[in-house]
Amino acid sequence: MPLLARLVLIALAALAPLGPVHAAPPQVEVVGSHPSLSGELPRNVALYLHLSYRSDTPIRVQAKGFFAGRELQNGVRWNPSPAYPAGNGEAMAWIAYDAPTRLDELRIEVSDASWQPLLVARLPVDLAWSSARGAATPAPEWVTRLNAAQQDWQGGSDSGFDILDLLFGSLLPVALAGYFVLQILLARRYSGRWRIAAFAPLLVMIPAVIHAAFALLAGSNLWPIVVIFTAPFAFLYLCGLAATRWVIAGDLSA
Repeated sequence: MPLLARLVLIALAALAPLGPVHAAPPQVEVVGSHPSLSGELPRNVALYLHLSYRSDTPIRVQAKGFFAGRELQNGVRWNPSPAYPAGNGEAMAWIAYDAPTRLDELRIEVSDASWQPLLVARLPVDLAWSSARGAATPAPEWVTRLNAAQQDWQGGSDSGFDILDLLFGSLLPVALAGYFVLQILLARRYSGRWRIAAFAPLLVMIPAVIHAAFALLAGSNLWPIVVIFTAPFAFLYLCGLAATRWVIAGDLSA
C-alpha cells in the first residue's frame, strides 16, 4: 500500500474520537452602570457598564452608541477590551464622547478573543453628552477594580516579547499558508526517509482538516480552531526539516 494511502487511513482512524465543536453562544447581562443610563454627562466623562457573562470561550466586550438606529462615532472613545476568560465572570465596557451627543440605545458587542463577532445585545438608554467640561462622580468599587484590570492588560500587552503572541498573531497568516505550500513542496522533492519525515505532519493535519470540515457542516463558529492551532507547529517542523536537510545534504532536493 502506498505510503500516502497508509497515512490517510491512520488519520481517519485518529479522527474517530473527534466530533464537531459545538460552542454555545455566550450569555451577557448588564448588572449595573455608572452613572445611570439616563441623564446628561459632561464631555469626555465615561459611562461604565458592569457585565456578567457566561461563555465557553474567551470573549471581548465593547459598547457602541446609537441614535435612531444609526451609530454615532463623532468624538467617541471606548475601551479596547481584554480577552475575558471562558466560564462565568464579570466584565466591563465603557464609552465616552467629547462632543455633544444624544443616545437612545447602546449595543454591547461581544466578540471572541480574535475579535470575531459572536453576538450583539441591545440596551435602551436616554443619554446625552454636553459640550461642558466637568468631573466624573466618584466611581463604585467594581469600576475601580475592573478598570485597573484593563489597565494592567494594556500595559502587559505592550511590554516584553511573547513568542506565543508572535506565533499566533502576526505570523499566523504566514504559518497557515506556508504550511500547505511547504508540505506539498517537500513531499514532492524529498525521497526515502526524508520524504517519510516530510509526511509526518499529515498524521495531525489530515484529522485537523477533516475535523474542521465536519465542524463547519455542523454550523460551529469555531470550525477552523484545530487547524489554526496545529498548522503553525507543523509549519515550524517542516522549516526545521528543510533546514536540517540543507545542512546535511547541501540542497533541498531528494
